Amino acid sequence: MRNMTFLLAAAPLALLAACGEPETEDTAALETDKAATTQSADDTRSAHATDLDEAGDFSGTYSFDAPDGTRTQLTVNAQDDTFEYKGADGTLESGNYDRLADGYRIKIEDWFGSPAYFTVSDGDLVRLEQDIDITPDMQVSGERYVRGDDEDDAVFSREPELASPVAPQD
Repeated sequence: MRNMTFLLAAAPLALLAACGEPETEDTAALETDKAATTQSADDTRSAHATDLDEAGDFSGTYSFDAPDGTRTQLTVNAQDDTFEYKGADGTLESGNYDRLADGYRIKIEDWFGSPAYFTVSDGDLVRLEQDIDITPDMQVSGERYVRGDDEDDAVFSREPELASPVAPQD
């Protein structure tokens, strides 16, 4: 009798578990959107470029994780148009970059021997594969340098307040 009671109690639960909702187009679209927002830094997905004036202060440290597992970092300071690049082997390059006339790109003249062009896209810096003028409706792709989540990645660019440290403390 106990076995029969157990089976009668378990049967409705088994039916509910077996009756899952089929995947709809909306569910598939949500999963696709979620995957697009969690892509790794080494993706080269296309997205619209952001006008540098509209991007605001894009200062900070951005990282690129290459397919071979190496990581490079680019720190930019939009207040004084300077950059610092740390290669995967630890080499450092620094200097000034130029804002180009189209209003969407910056140019680093000596990027390990040749010029490099970057644009802001979806909050990231994208290294363009070639020197092209960008228009508002154009999609851009290239190596995507993702801004770090740490506050330590921010470029220190404000005047110190009374009794505050001159630079961020580690």
